[in-house]
Amino acid sequence: MDNRLETFLILCETMNYRLTAERIHLSQPAITKQIQSLEEEFSCRFFYYDGKKLHRTEESYPLETYAYSLRHNYEKLKSRLQQKEEGGNFLRIGLTKTIGDFVLIEDLNRFLSSKENNVELTIDNTENLLELLRENQKDFLILEGNFDRTRYDSYLFSQEYFTGICSSAHPFAQREIPLESLFQETIILREEGSGSRNIFVEHLALLNESIHRFSRTVSISSIHSIKKLVEKNLGITFAYENILEPGDGLSTFSVEGISSYHPFNIVYLPDTEGLALARQFFS
Repeated sequence: MDNRLETFLILCETMNYRLTAERIHLSQPAITKQIQSLEEEFSCRFFYYDGKKLHRTEESYPLETYAYSLRHNYEKLKSRLQQKEEGGNFLRIGLTKTIGDFVLIEDLNRFLSSKENNVELTIDNTENLLELLRENQKDFLILEGNFDRTRYDSYLFSQEYFTGICSSAHPFAQREIPLESLFQETIILREEGSGSRNIFVEHLALLNESIHRFSRTVSISSIHSIKKLVEKNLGITFAYENILEPGDGLSTFSVEGISSYHPFNIVYLPDTEGLALARQFFS
């Protein structure tokens, strides 16, 4: 892969020529020369200064997407030619927590039932998984949250119902609740960067509200821990209906403007084999 593109990607990340130079052990003038060479080749600017602050131009974003995809394909090809990939079908998959813990268990069991198959599976929030994809540490992701569709390709996996979840003994259980009634409750949400939290916050914003209206907001990264607290009637949450399991003491409730269907997407870098590998996993 062109060293100038590697330099470009690091500069997009650091937005600082000095830090970029330190990262790849080159002088700052050498970094500047590489970026200028790219700009001359493409006949456009990718970065500019406003005072002392470095900014990106619109033209830098398609080049960034191309460079990430190129690096992914280059590393996959090199691994194959050097025969360093594990035997059989070895897939590197990233899943958001709802999907990893509640949706894909049967598919994973089926894939691993063949001894020729192997998988490196990471369950994390949307933000962290997208970074792993960009850094060529994942072949594809399955995400429950929103993502920048100008930077990634995607394929619809399923539509799932996002709604309120409470204890079966809570007064909200199996009811449609007015928005204003929510704010007297303790809301228990996933950590910042998670897909389900982002969806909830965005829905509230569209209704001119925020999580700060709740009497108390608790953040927990474990869905299982959230379910246990909600089951004990220590708060309510908003999540996908498919996290409910028989006998777990939980129920759903709906809120107009928040409860709705949302897509789960297979997400991969453009012009890579991500979708083909995902289909291999589900075949």
